[in-house]
Amino acid sequence: MRNILTALVVLTLLSACVTPVDISRYQKAGIAQMRGNRAFVPDPAFSQPAHFKISPQEVASSFGHLCQADYNCTYFADQDAYYLLQNFGAVPSLFVSSHAVAIVDGRTGTLLKPPAKP
Repeated sequence: MRNILTALVVLTLLSACVTPVDISRYQKAGIAQMRGNRAFVPDPAFSQPAHFKISPQEVASSFGHLCQADYNCTYFADQDAYYLLQNFGAVPSLFVSSHAVAIVDGRTGTLLKPPAKP
């Protein structure tokens, strides 16, 4: 009984620390349906920063394969980079960048964060 109470207290404390993903500083650049043809669909509301040399379509073409399995891959951008998020919304995360499968520099098109090794 004591172990159960301890576990409940720990879970309560941990759940108090978890916050929803804050995407207020990010724009949604598009989404790729990973089933079927994996086509990238740009978000019509996306406004690419003027200093970006690479478009979301180019990011999808070069790095979309990093999103694997039957997940959707949502592309976000801020003023520095593109963030590829696999199955966005299904896995809680404190930061978009910590949940990103890959992060691509918008100025150069360079992969800044390679995907984690399985």
